[in-house]
Amino acid sequence: MKPLSQASQQLLRGPTRILQAVSASMIFAVIIGLTVVIGQAPESLNMAANMLVMLGAFTALVSYGLSFVVAAIFHHAIAAEEVPTEPQVKKAIQQVLNSHIIRSVIIEGGIFLNLMVLLLERNVISVVVIGLGLLLLCSLLPTRRRLTYAVSRRLV
Repeated sequence: MKPLSQASQQLLRGPTRILQAVSASMIFAVIIGLTVVIGQAPESLNMAANMLVMLGAFTALVSYGLSFVVAAIFHHAIAAEEVPTEPQVKKAIQQVLNSHIIRSVIIEGGIFLNLMVLLLERNVISVVVIGLGLLLLCSLLPTRRRLTYAVSRRLV
């Protein structure tokens, strides 16, 4: 892991804001969807699990875990000098951006699958699975420090 220079860290300013905007829009989309679906008839939520609810929950939970595996596929080490050059840093930044967006989209897919199941079945299990996905998206919200660390890990 190589430390990034101040100039390289400045390259992260724009991508960090872009990823924060993308992540925030995903989080707000989930919150709005959950509010709309539950808001239709909040008293009609039940605990009786059927095959559709269990299949939706299982699929989402597996996709939450697989999102990290798929994102790790994009983790390629980039050979760099003692002080990484701008093209090397830009390549590492692009890998981090791709990895984060793909991970978030896979998680969001599991969340929206369960939103559809919730719309059909009105089950508390779907709400819990959606809540777990929402917490996962919130915990992955990118910061400049996290992105700096992820980029410097790719530069060897």
